Amino acid sequence: MKKFFLFALLPLIVAGCKKNQEPEHNCNCVTALPDYISFGRAYGECGGDCAHFYLFKDFALYADDMSQYNGTASFSTTPLASEQLTKALSAVTALPRNATYGDTTFGCPDCHDQGGLHVSFRIKAGDPMTTWHADTDSTKQPAALRPFFRKVTEVLNQLP
Repeated sequence: MKKFFLFALLPLIVAGCKKNQEPEHNCNCVTALPDYISFGRAYGECGGDCAHFYLFKDFALYADDMSQYNGTASFSTTPLASEQLTKALSAVTALPRNATYGDTTFGCPDCHDQGGLHVSFRIKAGDPMTTWHADTDSTKQPAALRPFFRKVTEVLNQLP
């Protein structure tokens, strides 16, 4: 089943690359899925389930098993249905490969009770983990990362 999804998504994975592009080291296209990426939205001043995170790993998608985000996300060990994985892949493949931002915070996530976006990723096994915390106000995000954060928000709005 995993192989079917990989072949079905191959055109999506390499979408955006053009034949007459600059040499590959300048390409901002996704050429492979990241080894690990978690993404979500959290609110600090709320009651109930205030964190909605997802983990993509080993070509499966997992939902969080927490109601509050304290800086470290935890996830269920049971993968979600393939329909949810399909929805999430548009955010996974939107991750910029040549972003030069290390662990950082963009803007002031949840400072005004607007919530915050949180992403942790590793491109390939053995790479260090990178974590971004972003204000939900796109004007507070780097212009180069706005399309990615917009896609993450769109996917979060589609997932349960």
